[in-house]
Amino acid sequence: MSGAGKRTSGRPQSAVRGDGATSRFARALRGLRERSGTPTYREMARRAHFSYTALSKAADGRRMPGLELTLAYVRACGCDEREVDQWQRLWQRAQAELAQALQTQAFASLLRTRRRHDRASVVLVDREHFHLRGYREV
Repeated sequence: MSGAGKRTSGRPQSAVRGDGATSRFARALRGLRERSGTPTYREMARRAHFSYTALSKAADGRRMPGLELTLAYVRACGCDEREVDQWQRLWQRAQAELAQALQTQAFASLLRTRRRHDRASVVLVDREHFHLRGYREV
């Protein structure tokens, strides 16, 4: 099949880097767009009532899009309400994974702080809650 008359989909997107929740979610959004015929972001913007820039950034993998933007993106790709519900659950799982990763990073940071400040102690309340006791800047 020749490329004559074939609709272009704008500039090629750069690859999504990383393997975290945000990157995986962005690749999933891009996959959905491809399966829906690769509409341009301008076409999607007309359907979604979001700017084409916002829609493009939703799938660039740099930061997690908000739920409203995600669902607009999904609807602009032609998904029905059952599929939209599935994407909402996927978004919620990605958000939970991001929150867990942030808690892990924060706990690691607290442990490093404890090593630097011998008067500080980390108090683990439970697996997800902790705070510094006796912390003071030096």
